[in-house]
Amino acid sequence: MNCKNFIPVIVLIMLFSSCGYSLRTTQVFHTESSVVKTEGDKYRYEDSLVRIDYDLWASGGILNFSIYNKTSEPIYINWRNCNFIFNGYSNEYWTDKVVSTTNSSTIFRTDGWQTGQTKTTYNSSNPYLITDSKYHTVSTLTGIENSVTVIQKENPTNQIPPNSYNQIAKFSIQMPLLKTTDSILAYSRATTPLIFRNYLAVSKDKEFVKQIFIDNDFWISSVQTTYEKKAKWDIPPKLTKRPTDFYIINKKFIEYELE
Repeated sequence: MNCKNFIPVIVLIMLFSSCGYSLRTTQVFHTESSVVKTEGDKYRYEDSLVRIDYDLWASGGILNFSIYNKTSEPIYINWRNCNFIFNGYSNEYWTDKVVSTTNSSTIFRTDGWQTGQTKTTYNSSNPYLITDSKYHTVSTLTGIENSVTVIQKENPTNQIPPNSYNQIAKFSIQMPLLKTTDSILAYSRATTPLIFRNYLAVSKDKEFVKQIFIDNDFWISSVQTTYEKKAKWDIPPKLTKRPTDFYIINKKFIEYELE
């Protein structure tokens, strides 16, 4: 058969195959605050009672923060009166819900003897393999299944002892990818697409007779966008981690339009 007969077939395969390129869009969101100061590369709020450090760095953003008790007495957080506020919409920290967590594990045993220089046996009192110098075997347990369910109810209050801290990371910011052709977008507090606030109720007494309210606000001040054609998706983009920023990485395949 003449090789020329294969040329039309090859052309048809090329025409009907998907043609295009991979495009990776990376956006880094920079934030500012009118209340919380920056110390080094992170946000830090501080008063006579507490020191609060924030770390927003995550895909889509996260409100990750620690509350440190600066005093010599316990302080208390009233989660009933705490909120995460997203563009004016209030989300409650405490919702009086029950959390159920189940952990299960299954272990099997198979025995297979082989000739060789060592013998391996299973010691029931110590879950490791023991080896001597004559034979070799592979052994694992079988037929043992363990399942544990833990039911917890959310605590509406929280005590922080003196000179200690709690770490909280309950809410994701979940910022969507912004459609733009500009590499850099700048915003003021009046024009920003997102303002989010952390509203906390702290007290020196566990009865919360007198509460101190902390209102920390943040907003997106700029967005830096980069596009990479034919990006190798298994190689992540080089990003500089800053606790005052967060990022989004979007991957998609752009098809060529065949005329």
